[in-house]
Parts: sequence; C-alpha cells; structure tokens
Amino acid sequence: WKADVEPSILEEEIEFTGPHGLSIVHFQPMERLHIGTIYSVEDLIRIMLKQSDNDATAILAQIAGTETNEVYRNLGLEPLHDAQTYTINVHTFASFFRILYNATYLGRSLSEHVLEIMSESSFTHGIVAGVPADVRVSHKFGEKELSSGKYQLHDCGIVYAGENPYTLCIMTQGENLDDLATFIRE
Repeated sequence: WKADVEPSILEEEIEFTGPHGLSIVHFQPMERLHIGTIYSVEDLIRIMLKQSDNDATAILAQIAGTETNEVYRNLGLEPLHDAQTYTINVHTFASFFRILYNATYLGRSLSEHVLEIMSESSFTHGIVAGVPADVRVSHKFGEKELSSGKYQLHDCGIVYAGENPYTLCIMTQGENLDDLATFIRE
C-alpha cells in the first residue's frame, strides 16, 4: 500500500544474506533467491507472488515490520502476530482477491499490477490445471506441513472466464500434497 503513495519504495534494494523462510517445500520455486544477490522490493514481491517463495516473503515482512498489522486492521482482519501459526479462512483469503479486483485498498494501477504478477504464477498443478489453457488465472498458492504430519495446500484466485470473472478459493488438508493438488485441479 505504501507504493501507491511512494512508488520509489519498489526500487529499494536489499541483499539476500541467507534463508529466512521454510526451506523444505514440496512445490519448489522455479526461481530461487541467491545469497549475495541484491534484489529490489519489486523483485521480491514478484518472486513472492509468482514462486510463493518463503524467503522473499520473510524479507518483505521484515521490511514492512508492524505496518503489516496496520494493513490487516484496515481490512478488518486479525493482526499477524506469528506467521508460523497464523491461520486464515477461505472467505478471508478470497476477499483479498475481491479487494484487488475492485481496487478498493490499493489504487487501480497497483491492484492490476499485483493481479498481473499473480497470473504468472509458477504453480500450475491446482486451479490453473483445471481450466482451459487460454483462461487467465490470477492466483496464489501456499503449502504447509502441520505438526500432525498432515499437509495443507491452498490455491485461491480470480478465474477470468469470458465476461464473468469469478473468485475460486480451495483449501485442502491431507496426507499427500500431490493428491491435494489433484483435488484442487479436479
């Protein structure tokens, strides 16, 4: 949201000094951060959204600090106290896409930019696999291993099907991430 008022913030540069996020994920990012490489905030946002890269997410969270909680409060959400234990329901997850689509929090240009980045997501095993190749999907996926040994896999976004785009948000839990991806696809 700061980039709406101060676009130069996207040009700020940060050196990646090492892993911050979850290093073991089933659906590996196609593009990884490299230690010693300098990334702009814009690059980190793109990598976080396209690759669901936890290191990029962690760096951006450090930069944003407590301002993330201000955004959550502005949207009527519970503030983020601990990313490892934070939970979100399907309605709230889907509402982020409604907010972007309607440009009700960010300006139109920035909202469309974020949705464009998410339409380039490298995760093609879920919603994208279940729609025709010519249908654009702006989406975000995430996976998580639970202490019970089970996994969660979520894929949520906007499916631009003809004249009537719609939001589709699927949250799953089970023992095998590939099976969960197949469920989302189907």
